[in-house]
Amino acid sequence: MAENNALIVVDKLDPIEIFVKGGLDSVIETISKRAEEELKDATLETARGRKIYASVAYKIARSKTLLDDMGKELTIEQKRQIKKNDVNRNLLWERCEKLQSEKRKPLTDWEAAEDARIAKEKADAEFAQAWCDAHAEHTLWLKAKELDALKAEMARKEAEQKAKEEAERIAKEQKEAQEKAAKEAAERATREAEQAAEKARIEAAAKAQAIIDEAQRKEREASEAAAKAERDRIAAIEKAKSDQEAAVKAAEARAKEEADRKERERLSAEAKAKAEAERIASNRAHQAKINKEAMADFISIGFDDERSKAIVVAIASGKIRNVKIQY
Repeated sequence: MAENNALIVVDKLDPIEIFVKGGLDSVIETISKRAEEELKDATLETARGRKIYASVAYKIARSKTLLDDMGKELTIEQKRQIKKNDVNRNLLWERCEKLQSEKRKPLTDWEAAEDARIAKEKADAEFAQAWCDAHAEHTLWLKAKELDALKAEMARKEAEQKAKEEAERIAKEQKEAQEKAAKEAAERATREAEQAAEKARIEAAAKAQAIIDEAQRKEREASEAAAKAERDRIAAIEKAKSDQEAAVKAAEARAKEEADRKERERLSAEAKAKAEAERIASNRAHQAKINKEAMADFISIGFDDERSKAIVVAIASGKIRNVKIQY
């Protein structure tokens, strides 16, 4: 029914059923029933009966120790599983972070290229608009130049026509005058006509030259505007390229910094866990050493191995009032 001087068979017990799924009451009840069975014929009036009481108490203590050891093993295994789960969680996080970055890279590259394309299209549109404006202004200047030249020609012809009509009028009025007077009048009228024509020609030439100078000035301004637009377009393309390279470098730096931080945290966590495990192992080894020394002392004064161990366990567990082991 029992083994190792205990009231339970440990090999037939499931620690998860006892300590996790609420089976502890059933085990305690089994220990209690078996203790009652062994005590049913015992009496305190005889040495044998008192020995039975002591034996049952020891078996209960032994059962308690076996169950507690089973619980400790379960706790150690659960902690080991928790640590394994934490390692796997960290690995999952790192690999998913890397996978996320790898899978999003085409979109990140596309977004950068799209920003550069939009900037280039904007610069091209601004250049095209500037070119169209300059071309339209030059066309208007050419039309204005043609119109001014036409007006100058019409003024010249009108002046010639007026001079001719004036000469004819004077000639007609002086027709009956003396031949000399008529000749002098005709000569005077001719000179006046030539002078008027020359003046009109000079004024038209000066105005045409002014129009040409103005056209050349506007043409230079249009050329300078086109050159500026080209420089602005090239500068916009260079800036977009520089901004993209800076964004990529910044993203890479952030990713490296985050990876370094996670690695430092992982190494720190492993170091702390290792130190804690070593501390616990050292403490347990020290306690075991003290307990063995105490057992040896009990054995040296006449107690057997099992009783010595039970007494030491009882004292270490705080079951003996006013007695404790100094570790």
